[in-house]
Amino acid sequence: MPNHFHFLVYTDESSVYKIKVGSLYLTQLSNGIRQCLSSYASAINRQQHSSGSLFRQKTKAEPVSNTTNEYAANVFHYIHLKPLQAKLVDELKNWEYSSYKDYAGLRTGSLVNKGLAKKLININWQHLEKDTMEAFKSKQDITRSDASKASDR
Repeated sequence: MPNHFHFLVYTDESSVYKIKVGSLYLTQLSNGIRQCLSSYASAINRQQHSSGSLFRQKTKAEPVSNTTNEYAANVFHYIHLKPLQAKLVDELKNWEYSSYKDYAGLRTGSLVNKGLAKKLININWQHLEKDTMEAFKSKQDITRSDASKASDR
């Protein structure tokens, strides 16, 4: 997405261990994301001869743990469908900044752990594009249904 990003991150108990950063106590995961965003902003600011924050709002995180396997699959599809829903591309595989191509076997990136994803997320991996597009169509049908209900009021 041009103005934000999504990550689906697998964590373990060590990621919620609190550490002191200045006067704050942050989890290992929060601090890692903070460092990543700060380093990225510094590099872009150096490149653009600029300064200041690149991100408007504080990072949001939603835990997927302790949920159904179906919810994890929905989050996975949601992340990969966003560029299509925003009409930034006409096919999932055309968004260069997505891990979809890695999961679909169209690129061999090292950022994703396909083995872990296959273990944790209940998706028909042989038909990833079909399943993801069905999720997209299902979401469109729900949205249309909600819109028609609202217009009936």
